[in-house]
Formats: sequence, C-alpha cells, structure tokens
Amino acid sequence: MREAVILMAYGSPTNPDDIMEYLRDIYHGHEPPEYAVKENVEKYRMAGGVSPSNRIIESVRQKLEARLAREGDFRVMLGFKHWRPSIESAVREARDWGAGIIRAIMLFPFPSDNVEESYLEPLKASLSAVGYDGQIEFIDALDRAGDRFYDMWAEIVRPLVGGAHVLYDAHSLPLRESGEEAYVGHFRRSAERISEMLGLDRYLWGFQSIGRYGDRWLRPSVYDVTRDIREGEKVLAVPVGFVYTHLEVLYDLDYEFGGSLVARGVRYERTPLPDDRDSFIELLRSLATGGD
Repeated sequence: MREAVILMAYGSPTNPDDIMEYLRDIYHGHEPPEYAVKENVEKYRMAGGVSPSNRIIESVRQKLEARLAREGDFRVMLGFKHWRPSIESAVREARDWGAGIIRAIMLFPFPSDNVEESYLEPLKASLSAVGYDGQIEFIDALDRAGDRFYDMWAEIVRPLVGGAHVLYDAHSLPLRESGEEAYVGHFRRSAERISEMLGLDRYLWGFQSIGRYGDRWLRPSVYDVTRDIREGEKVLAVPVGFVYTHLEVLYDLDYEFGGSLVARGVRYERTPLPDDRDSFIELLRSLATGGD
C-alpha cells in the first residue's frame, strides 16, 4: 500500500514582496495591523529577505522521503498552514498518487489544544474538498517519539553546557478556552528529562514571544526567569519548543532577548536546532512508520 506523509508547518513567504499576502492569510483575509507589518518586515530584512525555514523544511522532506524509501512505498509532502504548498495541495497530491493512508505530522514539539485545532481543521476541510477516502493518522506532537526526542536534544546541548545557566525555551501561547496544560506539562517534562541525561540539577525554563495584547499568555517569560543572572555569567538558551531555525528563534530569541542579556553584560549563547540532522530524520521516520 502506498503511504503518504504530510509534514505540516506554519509556512513562510519565499520573497519579501509576498509578506503582505502572507500576513493577510494569517489575519483571515483582513488587512494586518500596522505593528505586525512593521515587525515582520524588520524580521525578514534582518534575515536577508527569506526565512531559513523554507530551505530547512524542504531538506527535511527530501531526507525523510529518501529514508522511508528503504522501508516501503512512501512519499513525503509539505503542507503549510499559511503559505504554499498548502495543506489542501498536499492532500490532493497524496490522493492523486494513490496513497492508501496519509500520516499528517505537525512539526511542533508538544501537544497543544489551540495549535492542534489550527492544523486539524484545515486538514479535515482539505480531505473533504479533494474527496480523499483513505485512512488518516494525525500526529499532534513530535515528543510522541519519546526517548528519541530527548536523546536528540541531549546530543545537541551536551557539548555547550560548560558552566552556563541552561535556559529551556518554548513559544508562549494565548490562553483562550484551553489552559494549555498538556503543552506546559510536556515542555516541563522535556526540560526535566534532558537535564537528567546531562546530569544537570539546576536549570531555568520560560516562554518567548509573549503577545503584546492581552495578559492571558503562558508565563513565565524568558526575561523574568533570567532577571537575577549577574554580569559576566552565561546563559545557554535551549529552544526545545522549536525543531527548525526560523525567524522567531533568530529575532525574538537571539536578537531581542539575547541582545537584552548582552546589554546587561551577560553572555548569551543558543544551541543549534534539530533542523535536518540525522537524529531528527530518524525521529520523523519512527513517527511515520510507527516503528522503533
């Protein structure tokens, strides 16, 4: 049986001229607020006009497809929530290829009620729109891979600890109907497990990218938990709430937060992201096949 894997991610424009179209999609067809336009233009300008996430995710797709080819008749597609190729186009491609099963994997580390709904709803709509009637499996979080997830991050962090304050970081989320207990719990569990593997008895954890409007966001912020770190000390940021390099890591975490530490005389370093390294491809392979 042919098996399709759809890697689902947020999406990012491939050209600076497309930023407004991208933002209108995020704001459900409405004109985005001025602050969002200014902020995004600044972020993309800093990155040379294009987010590195486009290249990285395509590399992940290619490497995973090549790895799965050893195990059966697989094809891997990309489905972006706010850019092209869309989730619907990925479902259509899977249908036209004759996939008997689609495994849709969110490229998101921890389960979240709000995030899951934001992907599952367009996936369901796409399945209906293209008339796909095969099997569907939806994988809502990459840490469902268990020790593969923790081992991957421990391997990344281990060479860089060196006396630093280790700060585990994840994206904050707005608190609407859900209190996001699962998201917070999985984040905390990851920080605990990785620290155990590294032999750390102390670490910090906090959220980045807290929205500027409304006060119901997940906290504490990374700014709050590092407030007492003194001049000359070092912070090692571990963005365990992300799996590939994109602008919210480069700008929100490195430029804004890291810059604020450096301005206080605190040394700042960030670990690499899993990106397209072999351990991440193996993690995705295990989720795509249900294997070890």
